[in-house]
Formats: sequence, C-alpha cells, structure tokens
Amino acid sequence: MTGPTGPTGASGADSTVTGPTGATGAIGTGPTGPTGAASTVTGPTGPTGAAGTATNTGATGKTGPTGTTGPTGAAGTATNTGATGKTGPTGPTGAAGTATNTGATGKTGPTGPLGTGPTGPTGAASTVTGPTGPTGALGTGPTGTTGPTGPALGVANPLTAALNANNFPIENVQTLTFDGLYNNGNSGTGTVTINWNNGQDQVLTLTGSCTIAFTAPPGVGTFRLKTIMAGSGGYTITWPTEGQAAGNVAWMNKTVAQPTSASGSWDLFNFFFDGSAYMASSGANFG
Repeated sequence: MTGPTGPTGASGADSTVTGPTGATGAIGTGPTGPTGAASTVTGPTGPTGAAGTATNTGATGKTGPTGTTGPTGAAGTATNTGATGKTGPTGPTGAAGTATNTGATGKTGPTGPLGTGPTGPTGAASTVTGPTGPTGALGTGPTGTTGPTGPALGVANPLTAALNANNFPIENVQTLTFDGLYNNGNSGTGTVTINWNNGQDQVLTLTGSCTIAFTAPPGVGTFRLKTIMAGSGGYTITWPTEGQAAGNVAWMNKTVAQPTSASGSWDLFNFFFDGSAYMASSGANFG
C-alpha cells in the first residue's frame, strides 16, 4: 500500500524570457462622455506647427501644461472588442522543488493465507535414543469393578480327598494331630499288610505269630506301628527282608526287633521311609 502524497515543492523561479507580444487588437469606440467644464486656466499656446500634408504630419509642438481634470464621464460600453492577440510561447519550466516532508508509511497489509504443499516422505528412523523425560505424577484412578469369583480351590472342611500341596511347604502349623490310630485288628497267623496310606500311626493286636508286609506311602515320611501282645503271648513277627534294598527294612545295628513276649505288653516300632527303603528302631515293653 502506497503512503499519502507529500506536500508540493516550492514553485520554480519565474522565466526571464519574455515571449513575443501578440498583435494589438482593434480599439473599440465607446460613447463619448459629457464634456467636462472648461478650464479657467489657459495654458500658453504653443507655436503653430507647419501644416502637414494629409500624408505627412509634422512634429507636434510641446504640450502645454494640463489643465485641471474635469470629472470623469460615465464609462462607455464597448461594442466592439478587438481580437485577443496570440499567446506568447511558454517560458522554460523552473527547477523542480525539493520535497521537505515525506508522508508517513502506510500500514502493512494482512498476511496472505499459508499454502499447503504435499507431505514429504518419512525420514529414516533415528538410531539415537533421546533422553528419558521426567516421571509424571502418579494419578489415582477410580477403583475398577470387582471381577467374578474364581473357581473353588477344591478344599472342603473337613477334607473329602487327599490334599496335594504340590511340593510346597505347609508353614506356620501350630499343632498337627491325627484322627486316631489306624486299627489293623487282630493279626492271626497269616500275612498282615500294613498300608501306610491309611495313616502314619497304626496299631496291630498280635493274636498269633504272623508275617507283616508294607504298602509304601506316597512319599518320604516317618511312621509308627504299635503292637499289643494278646492271648498267651510269646508271638513273633516275620518282617520284610532286612537290608537297604528297595522295600526292605534296615534295622538299627542290623538287629531285627521282636515284640515283648509277655501277654498285654505294648511295643512301638518306628520306621523312617526314605522313598525307597525303611530304617527301623523299636521301643520295648511300655507300661
């Protein structure tokens, strides 16, 4: 946008060259005004010049002093104005004036709209990892809805099946008690199978000399068998083979123990099963 025009410079100097005078126009003849009053002062009469011919007028004598001017008659009306003479040539143009006051700059126009060019191709991924920004404040969101109840663990109270801890320890147990001694009844004179899956602590009443066989427990453990000598007493037990082979019984000092022979006596036989064989000891004649 163009600013306003500054003030006009000073006019150039007048031209010093006068153009030629135009031709004199014809003199117009207005009506003769009234004759003024006769002067009362008569000027001296000049000498009369020689009469000139019609074509050659003699020199005019000196004019006497002018008498008092009478009042001016009313101006006549020109009825025939002479033609205006030709205009003389224009004089040269004067030097241009110097502007001494520049107008203020106009306001800047509004910025045009930004053009949108096509998007350039994506640059290659940077291989330099930028610094990690500061950790933002932890926001606390609302509590989510409660999920559905998971499946039951299959543990009833009391238990209705074996409890498998899956090789995990059972901790912080104050007291472990047993439902009671598993009673194998009377021995008779045949073979009695002591199944250690029926309980860690069992009892057998000896009513005759018998053979005892073991059914191994599911894992390592300590087991006890109480015997009660009945009848006339003096009965013996044939135990599994003595030794360290699988399924055998390795007795303390390699001496196979027998129950006290007196009728009514109690004996306690202790067995530690290491997963293969049994290590055994006994306590005789309790009470």
